[in-house]
Amino acid sequence: RGFRIEPGEIEARLQALGGVAQAVVMAREDVPGDIRLVAYVRLSSPLADAAMRKTLAAALPEYMVPAHFVTLDAFPLTPNGKVDRSALPAPKSARILRISDGADQPGGNVAAKIAEVWSRILGVPKVSTSDNFFDLGGHSLLAVQAHRELREALNTTRVNITDIFRYPRMADLAAHLETLLGSPETTAPVQSGGGLAEKARARSDAMARRRAMRASRQADSA
Repeated sequence: RGFRIEPGEIEARLQALGGVAQAVVMAREDVPGDIRLVAYVRLSSPLADAAMRKTLAAALPEYMVPAHFVTLDAFPLTPNGKVDRSALPAPKSARILRISDGADQPGGNVAAKIAEVWSRILGVPKVSTSDNFFDLGGHSLLAVQAHRELREALNTTRVNITDIFRYPRMADLAAHLETLLGSPETTAPVQSGGGLAEKARARSDAMARRRAMRASRQADSA
C-alpha cells in the first residue's frame, strides 16, 4: 500500500509484552488485492487481542498495527527448525463467519453514527454494539478513513485515530466518545478553515500524543 513495514519491529514490540512468548508478523493476501498484516503469537500467559493492539497502537504508526492476531499453541517448523511461514493458518474473518441477527443494535446518537460509518466503509449491512472494527474486516487504512468520517459525522476534532485501535469494539468506542464529547473541555467543531479549528486540532493532537506516551511508558514497564 506504499508504506514501509518492518515486521521485526512489530515482533519485538509484541515479544516485549508480558505474556507473549513468541511472535511472527507477516503480510497475507488471502483475498486477491486485500493485503493485511497478521500477527501470530504464542502466549505464556493469557493476553487479549485488544491489549496487544492497544499497546502497538500507542507505539507504532497505524499502518504497522496488525489487522488480525492469531494465537497458536506452537509454531509450525521447517526441517531446519525455523518457523514455516507458509504453514501458518489464515486468520478467521468474522466478516465472513458472522451472521447478524439484529441484536444489540446501537441505541445512542454516537453509537448510531459509528454504526453508519462502519457499515459504509466496511461494507457490512448491520453493525451491532458487540462488533469489533477489525473483526469486521477493518485494517489500518480503513481506520484512517473511519477516523476522518467520524470526525465529520460527530462534528468535532476530538476523535483521535488511536481511539479506534484502543477501543475497537463498538460499545467501548461509543462509551469513550460519549465521555470525551460530554466533558467540559469541548473543542471547536470541525470547520473548513480558520484559527479556531486549527487550535482545536493542535490541542486534540497534543492530548493524543500525551496519552500515547503514557500508554507506551506503561507498556515498557509492564
